[in-house]
Order: sequence, then C-alpha cells, then structure tokens
Amino acid sequence: MSNTNGWLNRGVAMAVALGVGGLFSADASAAIYADSIASGPGQTVNFTNISDNFGLYGGYNRSGDALTWLPQNFKAESADGVSQNTNDVLLMTITAQPGDWLTKIEVFEVGDRTFSGPSGGYAQTTASGTLFVTELAPGGGLAGFDSFSQVFNLDDGFGLWNGSLVVDLTGMQITSVQISWQNNLQATSEPGTASLIQKKFGELGIAAEVIPEPASISLLGLGGLLLLRRRR
Repeated sequence: MSNTNGWLNRGVAMAVALGVGGLFSADASAAIYADSIASGPGQTVNFTNISDNFGLYGGYNRSGDALTWLPQNFKAESADGVSQNTNDVLLMTITAQPGDWLTKIEVFEVGDRTFSGPSGGYAQTTASGTLFVTELAPGGGLAGFDSFSQVFNLDDGFGLWNGSLVVDLTGMQITSVQISWQNNLQATSEPGTASLIQKKFGELGIAAEVIPEPASISLLGLGGLLLLRRRR
C-alpha cells in the first residue's frame, strides 16, 4: 500500500476531471458492465466480463489500458455506537493483445472520511482492499495478490485517504488473467460521536510488454553462446 502525495494528487485530479458524483449511477444490486475492446494506438489489453456483486462501483470509464470508476454510494457510516460495514467485489478478465505479455496490474483508489464528536470521544473508520490476480492463459492458478488496510480515528478529523496495490507479472509470460478486487469500508462510533468513510475514485491500470520474436530469441541465445566461447 502506498500513500505518496504524487498518487494522491493524481487521483484527486482525475476524479475532478471525470466529474466525481455525476457521470455514473449506482444500483443497489449486482451490476454487469458492457465489455470494452481495446483499439487504437497505445492500447495493449482487452477488458471483458466486468461485473461487481452489489453495484457499488457505479460503472466504469475506459482510457487506454486503464479502467476507472466513480462510486456513488460506496460508503460506511456510524453514529451513536451503531457501526456499519460495506463491501463489494469487482471482477473482470484482462487479456493482452496478440504479441504481448501482461507485466503489471495496479489498482489505485481515493476517498474521504469525516468525524464528529467531543475531544476524547471514540470513532473510527477503516479502508481495506485485496487484489487477487489469477492466471487464465497459459493457465496456472493464482499469479499474485496484494492488500492494504488503513485505520483513521476521531482525532484525524476530515481528510482524504488513498491506497494503491501492485501485482508484478514480469517474466511470467502470462497473456490472460482474472482480476478480483475486494474492497471493504468500516465505520464505528460510540454515543455522542459519528464517523463516515467513502470511496470517490478508483483506477485499475495495466502494463504489458511485446513478446520477443522467435528469431530475436534465437539471436540472443547465439550471441550469449559466442560470448561464452570467447571467454573460454
């Protein structure tokens, strides 16, 4: 998990540019989103089979090899000791264009938190998430995962929160994966206090590399063999 100012500024800027709160509508039940097929320069992957369990991600927007979402109602709030836990799971299949391998899967999200209550009172919010990447092609089970968890207390007051996760697939020669992005927000309080935490923006970005041509691989191997002979 990363909390660098660069990530935060980038996320806030993108959320504002995309118009947080106005582009997508959220459903209270499971949502399945239309497939997006990559085309045009600089786009090296396809996003397909995109869905979430409870519709809290609010839809998505495709930009190059990145998928962004603007949740409308992904929040947890608590007042006077009544806690709330909110979670959802975003699923999708990511497939590299012919001639490419997937090398990195990265998720970034940003949101805000608020508290109210007397000094010394107790209220708390938690944001957590786990990213699972399962190899579909060539096929081999779980390729990697990453997770984060952040806890904020009443004394933190109002503020933004952010987190990022990375699964590195470099050198694994994977062309297709299934993504499971599991999010959880939790809010707790005591009598006389209140807390709220919500997600405002999220992005899943992909990096890929060109598969070397067989001839290039052969030349690299031959060059290494010649170098070895010269050393001898």
